[in-house]
Amino acid sequence: MPVTTSHAAIPWPVVDPRDPQRYRRELVEAYRRRLAGYRSMTVGAYNPYIEADAVRYRTTYCEKALAGKNCYYGPRCLFAHHEWNLRTLEKNQQDGLVRMDAIRAFQRRGKQIADDRKARAAMKCPVPSMPSVSDGDVIAGTCGIARNEPHNRHFC
Repeated sequence: MPVTTSHAAIPWPVVDPRDPQRYRRELVEAYRRRLAGYRSMTVGAYNPYIEADAVRYRTTYCEKALAGKNCYYGPRCLFAHHEWNLRTLEKNQQDGLVRMDAIRAFQRRGKQIADDRKARAAMKCPVPSMPSVSDGDVIAGTCGIARNEPHNRHFC
């Protein structure tokens, strides 16, 4: 039979804070009782190890971005800054984005992909395919490879 204890039903201690040792001891005991109550709940009920807002990752717009201001969280923001950032609850659950550690790993992967894309774009040379350069010369403003061979052979 599943336990239907609500986390709000487990009381916090009522102890005079002027007795700090007893207050601390009662607080720790109450915390342990609440934690035991959380662990005994059925699946789908509140779980302290799954942050409540984590499943709502980028399901709504960032208020700063909507106001046209600069969000100081940037790409680490848990809210969407653009329409293409918006996600659904189903998509978050499908991708396993229900815990903050999973969201942080997801963000790190996205940052790595973006950094790789920027590095590849920086390596592209803005020169014609067959530049007219003397043997061994390097064209300023390019990737720095000597241009004594056809441009497409060094994979810019």
